[in-house]
Amino acid sequence: MAGTTAEDEDRDRRPRKSPFQKLRREQRSLLCFVQALVGHLVVIETRDDVTTRGTLVEVDERMNCTLEGAQRVTVEQALEKKNSKFDRMFVRARLIRYVHVPARVDPAELIERRRQEEFDASRHYQAKVVFGPINPSPYDNSEEAQKIRAERAKGYAKH
Repeated sequence: MAGTTAEDEDRDRRPRKSPFQKLRREQRSLLCFVQALVGHLVVIETRDDVTTRGTLVEVDERMNCTLEGAQRVTVEQALEKKNSKFDRMFVRARLIRYVHVPARVDPAELIERRRQEEFDASRHYQAKVVFGPINPSPYDNSEEAQKIRAERAKGYAKH
């Protein structure tokens, strides 16, 4: 063959990733939404027809949920109008059928706030790596970092 054409090069090149594919797996699914519900009162229905209501405390990357102040109601207990109360309860991800969201929650705003928090946290830790523990990050507003900046500002003012 004499040479390759632009058409051949385009065909051999790997397809570009869309912006959606560049996101982490948890950001492409509704897991980020469930993680954003931390601190809200939710109702979780499980596959064995048990309903659990409580404040969502933690959601891991597999969607295992931890609830505080949980009330657990089985089908038999619902008929007898009883429930079981727990201070803290763990619900395995593989058992979860539904997570009922409170009506007052705006899903779009909640997801966007969660993504912004993750972005801010990643910038904070990137700055920690670059600036190190001795040079505080510009995003670090702790008292120790402010003292270091104040001392350095005094030193620069003398020169």
